[in-house]
Amino acid sequence: MVRTLAKDHEDKRSAILSASTQVFAEIGFDRASMVQVANKWGSSKAALYHYFPSKNAILFAILDRHLSELTSHVLNLKRGDRSPEDFLSCMVEEILLQYRGNDSVHELQIHALGQLESDDQQLLRGHMRELVSFVSSIVQEAHPVGLQTGSNDLRMATMSLFGMLNWYYTWNGGHGTDSRREYARFAVKIFLGGIQSLD
Repeated sequence: MVRTLAKDHEDKRSAILSASTQVFAEIGFDRASMVQVANKWGSSKAALYHYFPSKNAILFAILDRHLSELTSHVLNLKRGDRSPEDFLSCMVEEILLQYRGNDSVHELQIHALGQLESDDQQLLRGHMRELVSFVSSIVQEAHPVGLQTGSNDLRMATMSLFGMLNWYYTWNGGHGTDSRREYARFAVKIFLGGIQSLD
């Protein structure tokens, strides 16, 4: 007989992921234990194992939720009649806004992703590739002469833009919506000005 899930199963999983993110951020993924996660969650280690079989499974779930939600949000933005430049600015703003409150998760993505099994890493990198590919297509549309589709220049330009965003949390992560929007516009202005030199 198939065991049915409790009505609050997903709520408890979400609470575990939030508690785990705090633990991993405070003491590091390597040093964190399932006992510490259970204590932060407010239950027993045995109860924790009912939802996740390992610390790595928790890490995967944290990153999968973050990256899938981020990618889905950006890919579903309505462009309307925006120019490529304006739409790129909109996307960058939304990426930074999605990072807000997820700085600890973002740091885990950078520093702990490599500790997962290869198959799990590939699944997560699939989300990342989908997002990067979408942004890259708008970058190319904004500057079709200097950045040919599929070129190494286009790849380097796109990853440079993400580089301007991915370390924001280290020096300005606690700031609110207005600061993130301001930086997003600033970053895109610098980026678009820089790629003009590629002609």
